[in-house]
Amino acid sequence: MKGNLDGFSGSTEHPTAAVLVIGGGISGMQSALDLANAGIKVYLVESSPAIGGKMAQLDKTFPTNDCSMCIVSPKLVEVGRHRNIDLFTHSEVKGLTGEPGHFTATVVRHARYVDIKACTGCGLCEIVCPVTQISHFPALPAEGEKKTRARAKEKSIIKGPGLPRPVKSHKWTFSVETTACGMCGGCQKACLHGAVSWEKKQVAVIDQEKCTGCGACFLACPDKFKAIAIADAPDLDRSLGAAVQARSQLLKKEFAGTEQKDCIRCGLCAVTCDKVMNIGALKMVEEGIEAGVDICQVCGACASVCPVNFLSIDQVTNKTPRPLLNSFNEGLNSRKPINIHYPQAVPRVPVIDEKSCVRLNTGACGICGSLCGVGAIHYDHREEETEIAIGSVIFSPGIEVFDAGRRGEFGYGLYKNVVTSIEFERLLSASGPTSGTVSRPGDSKHPKKIAWIQCVGSRDHSCD
Repeated sequence: MKGNLDGFSGSTEHPTAAVLVIGGGISGMQSALDLANAGIKVYLVESSPAIGGKMAQLDKTFPTNDCSMCIVSPKLVEVGRHRNIDLFTHSEVKGLTGEPGHFTATVVRHARYVDIKACTGCGLCEIVCPVTQISHFPALPAEGEKKTRARAKEKSIIKGPGLPRPVKSHKWTFSVETTACGMCGGCQKACLHGAVSWEKKQVAVIDQEKCTGCGACFLACPDKFKAIAIADAPDLDRSLGAAVQARSQLLKKEFAGTEQKDCIRCGLCAVTCDKVMNIGALKMVEEGIEAGVDICQVCGACASVCPVNFLSIDQVTNKTPRPLLNSFNEGLNSRKPINIHYPQAVPRVPVIDEKSCVRLNTGACGICGSLCGVGAIHYDHREEETEIAIGSVIFSPGIEVFDAGRRGEFGYGLYKNVVTSIEFERLLSASGPTSGTVSRPGDSKHPKKIAWIQCVGSRDHSCD
């Protein structure tokens, strides 16, 4: 921060009639509204993807015990719609130069990879995203080296006899494009049901009566040929990932409410892992599903598209799954790499976590972008710097929750049922991880007694 901050330097220029408010919590929002209603231009900068701050996380407020969201939500809407307020969410103030009355602020708007103006907030992207865990992304090749797919050295078989064939109305139809067929016979060797007939120097033929739609032939066909085509696949014109999600949803509806828990050999897990995620850790074999234990990236996509919840990550790999924790719910539940910060968020626009998004790290997947009806998702977004002319600054940085793990004598972090007050607020909230049901994080049972330890760390200078 540079310039003369002790007072005006004798400039006779009229002060800039705009104010920068740093912090989008309840105090920052109220400051912005008071100024904006007085006719002053306000720039409100918030580091998180949405405004609201800690008050949006609370269930009730002191001392009236009123619903926190009932109080703050009208202010959220008013701030978001006020013509005198420009919102900078997912942003930070990088620098401030000048003197009182004539400042220039540099604001960095981090890439959220979603167009705020185009997005309608429907949440479809979060629903269709197949990634449920923090992936173990492979190391990027050195400059000049070609990226190659790893081959599995350690394999395991996930056994499941399954049904003889998937529901006919939901079965994909595979066919061989005669002009593209390389006559290699790979599809016949991969087919588990004798549906593919092939002879040397002859184009393969698929018997539609025997075909189960598992996709083994589709995966076995070399990429240089791409001779196996899919018909009757919803959303295939958008992408294969979109088609996989469409078929997964159809089959999930078909088996909803049934006791079917065995593998139905639909092949969605293998197609997703191989063609959508570009990993190739799963393969349909006669005994069940062959898993390449050592090359699995633990993204969880295979399990998320399974229509009958037969497949789990623990069956596929020996690597420890790391769920993406929901920061708004204080890590009490998980989220997807693309998500809306909280249900009443302003702006109600998702943000993509660049550290866990498969598309941003490997170039694969891209399901959310292909299914977005308004084309709001842009994987090429970059952070932007904006310079703003302002006359004054209001700092409203809010609070920082005490790290209870620093006081180990109370068992936080050691015992799952020891929670902080803000975590308890999220458990009480109707929009929280338990929908307002008070349950113990360790076993999801209702507690019979609750002991409170008040003000831990609040007066301890060693915790500053």
